[in-house]
Amino acid sequence: MTSQSIHVSLAGVQRQLEQLHRQLADASRDEARQADRALQITRELAKISRVSLRSAKERTLHVCEQDLARIRNRRADLSKRIADRTIELHRWQDKLYKEQAKEQKALATNRNRSEHARPNTPPSRSPNPISPESSPYPSSVEAGRGEYDVALSFAGEDRAYVEAVARHLLEANVSVFYDAYEQVGLWGKNLVDHLADVYGKRSRFVVIFASKHYANKAWPTLERQAAQARAFQEHQEVVLPVRFDDTEVPGILPTVGYIDLRNTTEQELAEKIMQKVDRVRRAPQDETLAEKAARIRRETETAELSANDRLAFLAMNGTLRAGDEVIALFDAMASHMGEVGGHSERDNQRWQACFHLNDVTVGIAWSPPYHFNRVDEGRLAVTLWGGHWSLLPQVMTTKRPPEVWTAQYVFDITPYTHKPLWTAEQSTKALSTLALAEHTVGQLLDHIEHVRQRD
Repeated sequence: MTSQSIHVSLAGVQRQLEQLHRQLADASRDEARQADRALQITRELAKISRVSLRSAKERTLHVCEQDLARIRNRRADLSKRIADRTIELHRWQDKLYKEQAKEQKALATNRNRSEHARPNTPPSRSPNPISPESSPYPSSVEAGRGEYDVALSFAGEDRAYVEAVARHLLEANVSVFYDAYEQVGLWGKNLVDHLADVYGKRSRFVVIFASKHYANKAWPTLERQAAQARAFQEHQEVVLPVRFDDTEVPGILPTVGYIDLRNTTEQELAEKIMQKVDRVRRAPQDETLAEKAARIRRETETAELSANDRLAFLAMNGTLRAGDEVIALFDAMASHMGEVGGHSERDNQRWQACFHLNDVTVGIAWSPPYHFNRVDEGRLAVTLWGGHWSLLPQVMTTKRPPEVWTAQYVFDITPYTHKPLWTAEQSTKALSTLALAEHTVGQLLDHIEHVRQRD
């Protein structure tokens, strides 16, 4: 299979996942409505004394509980199908990266063979490329340095915009690989090998200027595949996509963060690239693993979030990661409650749990987002009830205890390390999953102590 056909299959699986998550959200709403209806019938049943009317109402309640059980079975089935499709999504992603690396190698081999049949000439992206004599700028890489801060990959039709960006970068002392500045350096080289080396090894970042002209051109394809292969092998941020239009470019997933050039000037884009480069330059170069780990932790806590990396991860994996962290939260809560003599009941399929201590209950429920790639629309509700409350259906006959307090949390991650965080609405303070469990149990114990002293 080609990378293009794999990309089509990958997009199909993503659409299926989004549809399944919409169905799951619908099933969750149906379950909530049916549960409320069953509770209402139960309350009405408690007020009926006549045997005939009571029997009819009990039959209605029985039918309602059967419908509720069917809805819950449907939710469990949807959750299983979502897990299966997610595994399939990851499998297609792996195939895509491997096929891109294979195609890049084949392209390089074919280009290398063609080089033996004709003399080497610099790649012409536009009808009137700048000649070595007419280039007004020196090479952007200092002699002996052998590294570029950024390489620009573009189609010749978009040269005017790209050249303005390159000029701003050069004036800001950013080492940039832009072919018009490298005519002398490219003269006489095997361009397939050299460009693959520049875009695949010697450039810290590669900015891909996606457009309707870019997708099917040979030289930009070689540059893009070299950069993507390195990003896959090293698991780090290399490719920085920007878009002139909405044309799909193979290997650039729609969930990857990008900059829209339709409302971004050349100067603004250059400044954004400078910020990326400056962040890398500030990182210490000679550090031990322990020092690097400490630096990453500091950056995680204090630095501005890396938007592209963070948003791309949340769009692809955020909802699944949030579900996993909710289960981890339940585990941590159950462990803490066991230490203080409490007990718990859980429904992992529905992401709901209740934790009981001294006739007081903490209820936790995760409501996944309607759209799979919008985890920021999901909510984790943590509620302290001033009495005993349970997940079991038979407790519908019990009056719901008063609510002491409730909090809504949104799932997020840190940049670089992708450490899960929970941030309360109307608050900027973020807690890890374990810290949230400790915080919740602490509030529960404080409430119990307050009630004891009051009574």
